[in-house]
Amino acid sequence: MARSLSVPGARPSPQVNDLRALGTLIRHRRLTLALRIDDAAHACGVAPSVLSRLENGGAVGTDRLLRILAGLGLTMAVATNDETVLLPPDGRAESFQSWSDAVSYFKSYPSPIRGGKP
Repeated sequence: MARSLSVPGARPSPQVNDLRALGTLIRHRRLTLALRIDDAAHACGVAPSVLSRLENGGAVGTDRLLRILAGLGLTMAVATNDETVLLPPDGRAESFQSWSDAVSYFKSYPSPIRGGKP
């Protein structure tokens, strides 16, 4: 009997600060694409154990991480704390046409990084 896939659930925040949050985001993306872990790993060019380790918050090599992100259609952005945009859970940022549009919009929100000041 074929194993069924889990339901993806609510979309996690795209802003990650640790490997567990990154793994959760990657697992959500894989489930949204309705891919079993072995099929996703094959499509990304990594072993299923590597993808499983990453999804469970474990460390993997940077080259493998980038292959997995690309294979699942994800992109990683690196920003300083001052440039970080905290995205609300309502998914509003998905409608922006560019990163600078999102940054401009969210600069008006109070940020714990900037001491609660916009």
